[in-house]
Amino acid sequence: MRLERILEGQSAYLYMERYANEGTRNYSSFATYSEVSKIYRPTSDIKEFALPSVLIPVDMVKIYQGSTDINLLNSYIIGDSVEFFIHPELLGDMEVRELFKCFPKGTPKTVIPTASSRTVFVLSDQTPHYLKLHLPRRISRFIRHLPGRVINDSVATAQDLENISSDLFGYLPDTLGIVYTPHDWGFLVREQEPRPKLDQQEKHFLIPFFALYAKDLKRPEDPPLLVQIIDHLGEDPQGFIVNKIIKPLIGTWCIAALQRGILLEAHGQNTLLEIDANFNPKRIIHRDLDLWVDGIKREELGLETHFETGVIKNDEERRRVYSLVYDQFLGHHLLDSLVTILNGYYCLDRKKIKGDCRRFFHGLFPKSNIYFPENTYYFSNELLSENEYRLVDTGQIPQWR
Repeated sequence: MRLERILEGQSAYLYMERYANEGTRNYSSFATYSEVSKIYRPTSDIKEFALPSVLIPVDMVKIYQGSTDINLLNSYIIGDSVEFFIHPELLGDMEVRELFKCFPKGTPKTVIPTASSRTVFVLSDQTPHYLKLHLPRRISRFIRHLPGRVINDSVATAQDLENISSDLFGYLPDTLGIVYTPHDWGFLVREQEPRPKLDQQEKHFLIPFFALYAKDLKRPEDPPLLVQIIDHLGEDPQGFIVNKIIKPLIGTWCIAALQRGILLEAHGQNTLLEIDANFNPKRIIHRDLDLWVDGIKREELGLETHFETGVIKNDEERRRVYSLVYDQFLGHHLLDSLVTILNGYYCLDRKKIKGDCRRFFHGLFPKSNIYFPENTYYFSNELLSENEYRLVDTGQIPQWR
């Protein structure tokens, strides 16, 4: 993809979501696995598809609401009914057939796939947004259920992140969730505009982090977008990567962990780079807010822990999860991939980059030994039932802390 296309806005962003991700799904033996029909996967040739719905009485659903845009609220709650959307992959499932038998059909929405097979972009509304859908199919390591407790936590996390104040930090808020209570599954509404909201007079553009260093499926001859940005700005590659990209990533992760006990999953898919119209990096934007929460840290900070899942309650679990989300998701999956690919275009001093970043991390997180183990931890190389998992010692020392 050519750099200047980013300025096209929404259409370019959705193209990056779907096609600028080649060569990045190599972080585990399960990374490319999907039980979802090919037509609904990100790289499908279909431009868009219809998302079906049924009209369910309000008293049969549970609504989780944050600071929701009123136009979005009115799109889903209509009088005494809720328009309840279902991924078309599920139309053959018994539970879904019963829903369509029992309730009137709603108005389908036209949607576009994104990098996540169960998250789609809605085209047909006044306020463009995303829907994260219940999709009980195995994608990568886990079966992607979306029960009420997860929807509650995603909306609650979005509200909690409102308390972070940093010029480098932003997030895409999950502000509305609707659950069909008899079967305890539903969908999330995610807003398109990052928060905190910026001055509307200045244009900003989003790039999924994987698209900064991945190949474009349809234009594999193009250099990675980050290479094009560095060359366009005439920046020193190593200084730019460290100061404009890596340190803001590490910094925003540390802010969320230390100020709120929120452990952001900052890998290439859940993290976006916000740039201005001159291609200068502005903020790190985080999305997909079904996260681990450090209950011990929140208690120390005097914060209420109003989350239902993923709450860390003891020191051993804390060390393993911190290593997973920082050493592996951010460090190995994102930063190692970024530096490795860019090293093919520039002469980078990888040892110095990691040394600088380790010192930066310890400046922000001086008591990290309390939170992290000596070695790194990752998922065991096995698929367990009911989305269970084990975090095991890899025997490797951390590279980014």
